[in-house]
Amino acid sequence: MKVPTGRPSTRNIAYPSIRFRIGFGSKSGVGPGKIALLEEIERCGSLSQAARNLNMSYRRAWQLMDGLNSCLVGPVVLTSKGDRESSGATLTLLGERLIRSIGLST
Repeated sequence: MKVPTGRPSTRNIAYPSIRFRIGFGSKSGVGPGKIALLEEIERCGSLSQAARNLNMSYRRAWQLMDGLNSCLVGPVVLTSKGDRESSGATLTLLGERLIRSIGLST
C-alpha cells in the first residue's frame, strides 16, 4: 500500500485555459474550432481531409464552414465539385485575412 506523503501529485491537476470567441450576433461567431478548420483547409486544400485531420465529421466541418460563409460579408472558403483530382476547397482572401487577424488557434 502506498502511503501519502502530504504533497499532492501534479500529474492529475487540471490547469485552466482561456479560449476566445468573437461573436457576430446571437447565433454566429468565430472561435478556435473554426479557425483551426480554416487553417487545415488552407494547409491541405480539402474540406474532407481537413475534417479527418481534426477528427471531425465531414458534416460538422461543412456546417462550420457554411456558418462562416453565411455570417460574414463574403465567403471564406470556396469549394469545387468534380472528380478526385479537381475537387477541393480553397480559402478566399477574406478567409486568409480572418486567420491572420484573429489567429486564435495554437
